[in-house]
Amino acid sequence: MRAALYARVSSEEQVEGYSIDAQRRAFQILVEGRGWTIYKEYIEEGKSARTENINKRPVFKEAIAEGLDRKYDILVVHKVDRFSRKLRITLEYFDKLGKAEVGFVSIIEQMDFSTPWGKFTLSMLGGLAELYSDNLSQETKKGWHERRAQGLYCGLLPFGAMKGEDGVPVPDVREVDNGDGVVRNYEGLLLAFQETIDKGDREVAILLNTRRYRTTGNQGTNL
Repeated sequence: MRAALYARVSSEEQVEGYSIDAQRRAFQILVEGRGWTIYKEYIEEGKSARTENINKRPVFKEAIAEGLDRKYDILVVHKVDRFSRKLRITLEYFDKLGKAEVGFVSIIEQMDFSTPWGKFTLSMLGGLAELYSDNLSQETKKGWHERRAQGLYCGLLPFGAMKGEDGVPVPDVREVDNGDGVVRNYEGLLLAFQETIDKGDREVAILLNTRRYRTTGNQGTNL
């Protein structure tokens, strides 16, 4: 039996238990235990499974396409929510794989979803995955609204600001030696205001980056 792994982790899930390495280890143990051969490991990093547009998940799309071409016999996931957090997508593509006689196995749920009971269980787990995802999204939005109501920042700190001891943004007065001398971000902020008179945001950001001014994350200027 040729087994393929589809492993996914979103930007927020880079932790042990969801990490790509953890998913690969579990897959290899499963394959060795059942005497299967590994066809391929489809690895998708930094992608959410909440979307219903699989074009936004190119590795997932590739895994499904090669499964429908019968290039492997069994698609293995670490957990159903690695496959999708949308019930419609879960059921639709599981059905397509089933019609192509490709098996589907979840390691954590310890289920072979090619059986009648497995199909029923899959629909329940798929629904729970979507419920969890939707509820998490609502709770996150509530948290952002509360932060705004308290006058706290949401998202990346703007250029020229840094997180204070109480979590409230304060002017970034740090001095950094970039190799060409000392750079003070608050001076860069003054420069930004002066340059915006006859330049656009992008031009100003390029100018500040060229002069080695950086945000708190050291990723470049965020105006």
